[in-house]
Amino acid sequence: MRKWILPALGCTVGGLVIICMLAGGGWLVWRWVDANETQSTRADRDGGDSDDDTSSEREVSPDETEEPAERTADSDHGEEIFQSLCAACHGADATGIQGLGKNLTTSEFAAGLSDEELVAFIIDGRPASDPDNTTGVDMPPRGGNPSLTDEDLADVVVYIRTLAVDASTSLVTEPPMTETPIMTEQPMTEPVVIPTETEETVEMITATPEAPLGIGSTQISSIDGAVLVFVPSGEFLMVSSAEDNPNLWGSEYPPHDIFLNDFWIYQTEVTNSMYQLCVEDGSCNPPQNSGSETRASYYGNQQFSDYPVIQVTWIQANNYCEWAGGRLPSEAEWEKAARGTDGRLFPWGNDDPTGSMLNLCDENCPRIEWRELGIDDGYPDTAPVGSFPQGISPYGAYDMAGNVWEWVADWYLVNYYSQSPVDNPQGPTSGTEKVMRGGSWINNFGGAFNVVRYKEETSAALNSLGFRCVVD
Repeated sequence: MRKWILPALGCTVGGLVIICMLAGGGWLVWRWVDANETQSTRADRDGGDSDDDTSSEREVSPDETEEPAERTADSDHGEEIFQSLCAACHGADATGIQGLGKNLTTSEFAAGLSDEELVAFIIDGRPASDPDNTTGVDMPPRGGNPSLTDEDLADVVVYIRTLAVDASTSLVTEPPMTETPIMTEQPMTEPVVIPTETEETVEMITATPEAPLGIGSTQISSIDGAVLVFVPSGEFLMVSSAEDNPNLWGSEYPPHDIFLNDFWIYQTEVTNSMYQLCVEDGSCNPPQNSGSETRASYYGNQQFSDYPVIQVTWIQANNYCEWAGGRLPSEAEWEKAARGTDGRLFPWGNDDPTGSMLNLCDENCPRIEWRELGIDDGYPDTAPVGSFPQGISPYGAYDMAGNVWEWVADWYLVNYYSQSPVDNPQGPTSGTEKVMRGGSWINNFGGAFNVVRYKEETSAALNSLGFRCVVD
């Protein structure tokens, strides 16, 4: 009998039948029948009668003992383990791996490892082929959960393989003999009909389609490691009326319905460490000033790496977003990401702001004239991005109110809303100042409303002004 080894993701070898799981989640069945094999010997092999080639099964007598059925790897169970232990670094939809400053897509990473290496990576925290961890990717053994069984690991491998859509497979006619892949001990998760014809037969079972995008969908940028949240297309009411909100600053009227295409927006403001990647790449200039209101050393100080970058002009912010594969959001996109479609006053709803919802000018704020006495948000200056989960927007974006103002793409025109187009408005075609949204740590409650607008010249760089990006 000739033995065949296929460099596929995982194979089950039984007699002259080879069944392999493909990278996309399907199965490949390959059966080789020797041309010199007689009908009689084939029937003997298959356990049937040589006079009846329509039967491929035989009865099992009560006295015979059947071998226990092999366990079927459970991709759904593997997904549950992945989401509970792995999603914090790999993303909820497993779109990336973050580690030591490097970012790889899960599919690229998984496709580059054999089954043994992938399981070793899960067990030991690094690939077996890279004991010195030269890849720059590392994780705790067994995802930080030593109670995971070998069956659990097999389920996780099957789930990861369904994501490895970029892997490639091929049939090798005269391959060298190698060790049997670990997946040979895992039976198929989908039924496959074994052909009885003498010719070679290939049958594919396609992978389950990915879930559609919607609220809660996320992805991770391969360039700066940012998490992006999905904002679906549709209409929403932009700004509020004077009757609904008498605290506005004068340029927020009139209310109007608009339609926006879907887009992805950064879950947080761009941080010092993210911006530094662009500077180190030679594509961005450093901030205009490396300090903040209360800190002489801010940008470039590891202590504040996850704080929002400040002291950048509109030109610098726009340049960064282009380097990261995106752009600055339009004013309309920013507002929808902040408030959703129900007309709420703040990202979290209509409840009055508290110190647990946003970073504003509280009782410790150095700007005495703007202090909100009796409120303590824990920060007299900027705060680490994502520090106020109670203030999250309907789409999962943090700090859409407070912390720092954010540059958007639009030129500022005081009465633009009275002439704004209905579909995907981009702002005036020219101007002298760019719009800022969201309020900051130097503002009181008045700056926290979703619809508040302010403006600065493109050359302005403030210690209360940052930005975030969007990707189409």
